[in-house]
Amino acid sequence: MRLTQTRSDARKLTGICLGVLREARLLAFLVAVLAVIGFCDAWSGAQELSATLSGTVVDSSGAVITNATIKASLNGVNGTVRVVQSDASGNYTITNLPAGTYTVTVQTAGFQEFVAKNIVLNVAEKRGFNIDLKPGAASTTVTVEAAAVSVDTESSAQAGTITGQQIRELELAGRNFQQLVTLQPGVVSQMGDETGAGATFMSVNGARTSANNWTIDGADINDSGSNGTVINAPNVDAIQEFTLQRGNYDAGYGRSGGGQILVATKSGTSDFHGDAYEFVRNTALDANEWFNKRTQIEGGLPNKNPVNHHNVYGYTVGGPVFIPHAYNADRKKTFFFWSEEWRKISSPGGDSMPAASQAMLNGVVAGKFANAPAGCSTYDPVANTTQISPSCYSKNSQVYLTNVFDKYPANDGSNYTFSYSAQNNFRDDIVRVDHYFSDKVHFYVRYMNDDMPVDNPEGLWAGSNYPRLVDTLVNSPGKNVVGNLTYTINPKVVNEFEFVWSQGEYYSSIKSGQFATSSSVNGALTNQWSPDPYGKVPAISITGVTGFSGGSAPWKERNLDRTYFDNLAYNLGKHTLRFGFQIQQMIKTENAVNGEPNFSFNSWGDFLLGNVSSFSQTLPDIIPDLHFVNTEAYVQDDWKVSHRLTLNLGLRWSRLPSVTDVRNTLSNFDPAYYSPQLAPKIDPATGNFVPGQYANNILLQPATYTNGIIFPKGAACSAATAISPLVTCSPFGAYVNPNYNANFAPRLGFAYDVLGDSKTVVRGGFGIFYDRLLDGIWEQNAFVNPPLAQSTTINNANFDNLKSGTTSVNYGPNLIIATGNPTFKVPNYANYNLSVQKQLLPSTVLEVAYVGAQARHLLGQFDENQPTVGAVLANPTTQTNAIRPFQGYSTIRDRAPIFTNNYNSLQVSLSHHSHGLQLGMAYTFSKDLTTQSQDRDVYSTYQYNFKLDYGPSNYNQPHTFTANYVYELPWYRTQSGLMGKVAGGWEVSGITQFFSGQNFSISQPRDPWDPNGIHVGLGTTNTRPDQIAPVHMTKKVDAWFSQSSFARAVNHFGNEGAGSLLGPGFENWDLAAIKNIKVVERVSFQLRGEFFNAFNHESFGNSGGNASTSGGVDHSLADSSFGQITSGHSPRRIQIGAKLIF
Repeated sequence: MRLTQTRSDARKLTGICLGVLREARLLAFLVAVLAVIGFCDAWSGAQELSATLSGTVVDSSGAVITNATIKASLNGVNGTVRVVQSDASGNYTITNLPAGTYTVTVQTAGFQEFVAKNIVLNVAEKRGFNIDLKPGAASTTVTVEAAAVSVDTESSAQAGTITGQQIRELELAGRNFQQLVTLQPGVVSQMGDETGAGATFMSVNGARTSANNWTIDGADINDSGSNGTVINAPNVDAIQEFTLQRGNYDAGYGRSGGGQILVATKSGTSDFHGDAYEFVRNTALDANEWFNKRTQIEGGLPNKNPVNHHNVYGYTVGGPVFIPHAYNADRKKTFFFWSEEWRKISSPGGDSMPAASQAMLNGVVAGKFANAPAGCSTYDPVANTTQISPSCYSKNSQVYLTNVFDKYPANDGSNYTFSYSAQNNFRDDIVRVDHYFSDKVHFYVRYMNDDMPVDNPEGLWAGSNYPRLVDTLVNSPGKNVVGNLTYTINPKVVNEFEFVWSQGEYYSSIKSGQFATSSSVNGALTNQWSPDPYGKVPAISITGVTGFSGGSAPWKERNLDRTYFDNLAYNLGKHTLRFGFQIQQMIKTENAVNGEPNFSFNSWGDFLLGNVSSFSQTLPDIIPDLHFVNTEAYVQDDWKVSHRLTLNLGLRWSRLPSVTDVRNTLSNFDPAYYSPQLAPKIDPATGNFVPGQYANNILLQPATYTNGIIFPKGAACSAATAISPLVTCSPFGAYVNPNYNANFAPRLGFAYDVLGDSKTVVRGGFGIFYDRLLDGIWEQNAFVNPPLAQSTTINNANFDNLKSGTTSVNYGPNLIIATGNPTFKVPNYANYNLSVQKQLLPSTVLEVAYVGAQARHLLGQFDENQPTVGAVLANPTTQTNAIRPFQGYSTIRDRAPIFTNNYNSLQVSLSHHSHGLQLGMAYTFSKDLTTQSQDRDVYSTYQYNFKLDYGPSNYNQPHTFTANYVYELPWYRTQSGLMGKVAGGWEVSGITQFFSGQNFSISQPRDPWDPNGIHVGLGTTNTRPDQIAPVHMTKKVDAWFSQSSFARAVNHFGNEGAGSLLGPGFENWDLAAIKNIKVVERVSFQLRGEFFNAFNHESFGNSGGNASTSGGVDHSLADSSFGQITSGHSPRRIQIGAKLIF
C-alpha cells in the first residue's frame, strides 16, 4: 500500500510542473497588478496575527470524505464558532482564526461525530490537522486530544512561538518580553543582562539588529528614527503569546528584512480571569559584581555590592461585559481586558568633579596672574599666589559665584563629590474590548500607554554638573490604539481590516526651580547675546574647574504612525489565497537643541575678572518635521498540491521611500552638483580656507559654503539660497534622494509530508525581503549641514561687554552629512532554508535546518571625502583637508546603502510538551560575514575598497545554545490533605544559555599615515593595526589574548582582519522555584523565588549589551589596559514574587 501511495505521489509530482507553470502565469499577472498599484503611492503590506487551520477529512481506508461539516470553537469564549465544509478533495481550510485553544467538531452522514479537544493555534500559525472519521451513527462521538506540539505540514517558514505558559512562568530579569525572543534558534542578543523596556538589540538569522519588525496586535511599535528601540513594551502578564517569524515567512509580512515579532495581547473570555502580583529585588539579595569586589579587596574595603532596588507590581482582569437578564446574559458578545503595571527602580549615582576651593572663592589663584587690570591684583611671592580684588569681579561672574560656586566648594580634596538616587520608573496600561456582532463579525479595540520617567540630576548628556543646577526629567511615553474588524463573508471568504494610531515620544524638560532656567539669574546678567530659545542660562567652561552646561534640554522627539491595513482570505479548493495592503503614514520630528550661549575661560582668575577666551552660539534651533508613506501590497497562495505536498507561493511589492520635510530643513550632498570651479583654495599648511576668496562674486567661507549641497525644490531651496547662493535645488523634487519603487519580493516555499503520516516533514524555501531604513539619518543632515544654522564666535571679549571682543570667522572646512551618493536603493535580504522536522514522540518534535541569507544594499557609514592613498603618498606633509576630493569640506559623513552581508547556519531545535513538562531547546552554529555591521556611527576603513572590512560581524556568535523549561512536579498535584498542601503544587522553571563570544577587532587610535597626529594622511581614526605574530588566546582577565601580537601600522593599512578575535563567552542559569497554592476552586496563590545567574558564575564581557562590540575587552592599542577584560556580566540577583490568580 505504501508503494502504491508512493507511485501515486510520483504521478502527482510529475504534474506539479504544469501546475507551477499555471501558478507562474498567475504570479506574472499579479506582478502586473502590483506594478499598477505601485503608482498610487498609498498601500503597504499588512502584518497578520491570525492563524489558519487546514487538513483533510478521510475515512479509515484513507478515502477522502466530501461535504463534511467542520466546526472550530474557541475555548473560553461562548458562541465563537467557525463553520466550513470539506471540498471535493476532502480538504478544509479555516482562515483568520484568533490565536488560542480550539475544539474542532466534525459531522457527516454515516460516520461517528469526531471531536478534537485542545487544538492550540499560535499567533500567525498555519497548522495542519487531518481528521480520520469512523463509520457509525452520528449520535456516537469519538473524542481525541490534540498533540500539544506537531510538525509543520503547511508552511516553509522558520518560525516559533513563545506560549503564554512560558511568558508567565519563566523568570525574566527585566520583566520584559523581548528577552524571550532569544530562546529561538538563529537569534543573537546584544541586549545585556537587564533587558530594558525599549531594548531590541538582537540579530535574527544574520540580519542587522535594526532589521526586525516589532508589532503588537498588528500595530507597528518600532522607533522609526533608529529602528533600534520600541515605543511600547506590554507587561508580560498581559501578553497571550507571541511568534517570531525568523525567515522565509510568507508575503503577508513586510517592512523589515530580519525577524517579525508578532505579539498578541490577552482578551476577555466568558468567565472572569486575572491576577495581581508584585516582584521585589533588593541590594541584600544580590551578590557583589566581580570587578567591584576585586577593587574592594585591593583597597582593603569590605565586600559590599552596589545599591539596587526594584519593585514591580500590577494586575490584570478580563471577562464578559454583561448585565444579568438585560445585556449579554449568555456572555457571547462583549468582553473586556484591563491591565496595569508599575515598575519602581531606584538607581544610585554620583559624581566627583574639579571644583573651586574656598581660597579660590575668596579670589586667591595660584601663581602670578598677569591678566588682571591695573590695581585689581596683588602677587604674594612667598606663597606664589595672586589675590584678585572682589571689586574687580565681573558682574556676570558674580551671578555664577552666588548661584553656583559659592554653594558647592571643593569638599573632597580639590573636587566636589556628591551622590544621589535617580528614579528609573515605568508604567504600562492596556485596555481591550472585544465585541462579537455575530458569529461572522468580530471587532476589537485596544489602547496601550507606556510612561518611562527617568531622572537625570546632572542634566541630559550635559557632563558633570553641580546639584540642583539642571535636574532634568526625561520621559519616553508610547501610545497606540488598534481597531480591528474581522468579517466572515461566507465559509470561504474572510476579510480583516485594521486601523492603528501609534505615537512614541522622547522628551526632556528641566525641573522647575533649577538654576538652568532661572528667570532671576537670566535677568541679572548683562545679556549682550541672543537669548537661548528655551530660556536657558549661558553655559560656561573654566580650565581646571567644572563650569555649567544645560545639556540637551528641552528636547522633544516624536514618532507618529497612522496605519490602515486589510487582509482578504479566499479558500478556493486546493488554493488558499490571501491578498493584502497597508497604508502607513509616518511622521518624525526632533529638535537639534541649538541656541545655548557658551563662554570659555582659560583659568579661574580669568573667570573672576570676566576675561572670555571665546564665546559661541548656534542659531536657530533646527527642527525637522519628516513625513513619508510606506506602501506595500501582497498576494499569497498556499497550494495544497496533494495530501503530502503544500506549496507556499507569494509576491510582495514595497515602496519604502526617503523622507520629505514640511519645515524645509532637509538637505543632502550630491557629487554631481559639486563644481570644482567653485571650490576654495585650501592652505596646505593649515587645512583651512585661504581668507578673502571669491567665486562668481560670492565670498567663500565655511559658514555659507554649500557647493554640491541640495535642498528640496520650492520654499526649502529658496530659503537656503537666500543665505547661500551656492545651494542647488534638488533634481528629485521634494526629496533629496531618488526613490526606488520596483521592489518586488517573491516568496517561494514547500512543505512535504514524507510518509503521509504528519510525522516527518521536509520544508524549504527562498524569499526576498526589503528593509525599511531608519529615518534619523536625514534628520542629522538637517542638524549639521550649512547654511541654515549659523554659528557666531567672538574671541577675547569681556563677560560683561561681549561686544568688546573680536568676531571670529572660522576658516576650517565643515564636516557635513550625506545620505547616499545620492543613489539610495532599498536594502534587501535573500533568505533560504531547508529543514527536516520529525515527531519523535506525540509530545516531542525535533527540527534540523540549514538557514542562509545574503543581504545587499545595507546601510553603512563612510567618509565620502576621504583622499586616496596615492594622494597621501604624493603629499605626505600636506594637511588632509587640502588633498580631499571635494575641496572646501572636511569629512563628508555619508550613510549609504552599499554594504553586504552573508550568513550560513545549522539550526537545531527541540520542543516537548507533556506530563507537566514544557521544554524548548535551540542550538545554532553560524557564521555571519559583512563589510559593515552597523547602520551608522562606525566609519569604514577606506571608501575606495569596502572589502578591506569584510569579515565576521560584531554580532557574529558561532555557537549559541539555549534551553527553557517549565516543570510541574508530579507529586500531590491535587494538593489534597495536609501533605498535599505542603508537598503539592511545586513547579520549577529555568533558562539556560551557553554562548561563544562575539567577534571584535583591535584598533589603533591614529591614521596609519598620520602617526604623530598632525592632521595629515587619510583623516581616519581607529583603524586596525598590524598583526606581527600569531595570536594566543590566553583568556585571562589581565590578558585575554597575547597583546604583543599587535603593533601600530604606519604608512599602510594594518593587516589584522576585521573581526579577527572572539570575545568572552557566556554561561548562565536562571532558575525559579514556584509554589502554587489552591485557595478555592478558581483562585490560587503563587509564591516565586527567582535566581538570575543562580550559581553566580562569572562570565566576562559587557553586561550592558550593545554599548560595546568588543565583549568587555579593551581593544585599543593606545590604552594601558589594552587586551584586558574590563567588565563582566551581572552577578547573582534574587527576585521574590507573589501572585494571586483567579
